[in-house]
Amino acid sequence: GGEITDTEIAKSQRAGVPIRRISLESHVRKPIGSHTELRVYQQSFESARAIFRASKWFPKVERYSLTDQVRISSRSVCSNLTEAWRKRRYDTAFVAKRNDTEGETSETQTLIDFAMECEYLGKSIMTSS
Repeated sequence: GGEITDTEIAKSQRAGVPIRRISLESHVRKPIGSHTELRVYQQSFESARAIFRASKWFPKVERYSLTDQVRISSRSVCSNLTEAWRKRRYDTAFVAKRNDTEGETSETQTLIDFAMECEYLGKSIMTSS
């Protein structure tokens, strides 16, 4: 393999060539144990919380339409990421759940666009997460 033996190290040191051993442990990432450790999950969870807080101030006339839709779709992003994580061993199911996540993300973005166009939200919601 590509490993340097102790004999080769000793020869290099006698020849005046500096050899430095490095530990790969510091360069190897710890395996992810849960979907909650995924940055994309953490960001989508925080975004869903921000959307919930901001949508509290939507007009009452929007309660059963835009308000509910944007809350449900933003939470569905997290839910679909969780399901994708659980199905990661099965390529077809994993890809399907990732596609569902992308769909919910697009739906959430569209609903945020509507809320901004209707002036229910300011531009700050887009940068608050």
